[in-house]
Amino acid sequence: MTKQPPAIDFASLSYPSDRITIQIIRARNPRGFAQEDPNFFHQSVRWGERGDFGMLLFLERIAAHKAFAARLGLPDPHDNWSHEELVDVLSEEYENYNVSRGLWHTKLMVRDLEAQAVAQAERYLGKGR
Repeated sequence: MTKQPPAIDFASLSYPSDRITIQIIRARNPRGFAQEDPNFFHQSVRWGERGDFGMLLFLERIAAHKAFAARLGLPDPHDNWSHEELVDVLSEEYENYNVSRGLWHTKLMVRDLEAQAVAQAERYLGKGR
């Protein structure tokens, strides 16, 4: 039987965006919720636009995945994003959704997310719980 390669369990992580409520999303995207058939939920916001909730979730997972891979000594799975770029964009989005009070606060939250990913990686190295 072949050994499975290490894989991050995104579902078990706690994300800063977990604090975002539907009410906050609705307040940031009122046009999407005002429609009888809201296109907002069908990628009406162009990928990468400020306030793109899907992009926010995706970027959090990129940050976690990069930390996971780095701890295992694996190639960066998202080398098109530097850590600084991720934190800067996440900071803007977190502020937009009232999750962060600024860059310093975002750095703390991202550090916590990365620590969770590193802890998962260490289980593969025999160092985790």
